[in-house]
Amino acid sequence: LSHVPVVSLDSPADANRDTVQFDLRDAMAAATAHVLGSGRRRIGIISPYDPFDLFVKQRYQALYGAAHGAGARIAHFKLVDNSRRGALNLGLQIAALPAAERPNALFCNNDHLAIGIYHGLRRAGLRVPDDVAIVGVDGIEEADLLDIPLSTIKNPVDELCRIAVTMLRERIEEEETGPARHVPVTSVFLSKGST
Repeated sequence: LSHVPVVSLDSPADANRDTVQFDLRDAMAAATAHVLGSGRRRIGIISPYDPFDLFVKQRYQALYGAAHGAGARIAHFKLVDNSRRGALNLGLQIAALPAAERPNALFCNNDHLAIGIYHGLRRAGLRVPDDVAIVGVDGIEEADLLDIPLSTIKNPVDELCRIAVTMLRERIEEEETGPARHVPVTSVFLSKGST
C-alpha cells in the first residue's frame, strides 16, 4: 500500500491527515462563567504542561479571557508527577498556602488529576466547594462516585469515535483522496457538587 488512511483523535489539526478533535471552548467558557458567577477570583490551573505550552493556551483560552475581564487572577500549578498521587500531593501543597493566596477555584487538566486534587484538599481539611471549587475535564464515571460529585467538562468520546470511524471508512471504501478534514466535536460543561 502506498497510502494507509489515518484519522487522528484529539490531535492538533494537520494539513496531511484527518483529525477529529474535542472542542472545549464553549464548555470552558460555561465553566468559567459558573465559577466567576459564584464570586471566585483566585483561579488555579492544574496541568503537567508548562503554562506557555500551546496545548494549555488553547485549552484555557476562554478561561483566560473571562478571568481577565472579571479581574480574576490565574496561577499555574505544574504537576511534576503526572499521576493521581502527584495531584493529591499538589492538593496538600495548595491547601497549605495562606488562605488569601490560595486559589478558590481549580481547573484541572483531566478528571483523574481533579480527583487527586480533591482528595488532597479534603485530606488537608478544606471544604469542596466552599473553600475551593474544582472543575475537571473528561466526564469519567468515577468522578460521580466521589462524596461530592465532580463538576467536569464532558468530552463525547463515543461521538468522536463514531465520526473517526466514518471518516476512515470513507477514505478506505470510497477511496476518498481529498484534502485532510478536521471535525470538531463539542464538549459540554456539567455543573455538579464540586463547584
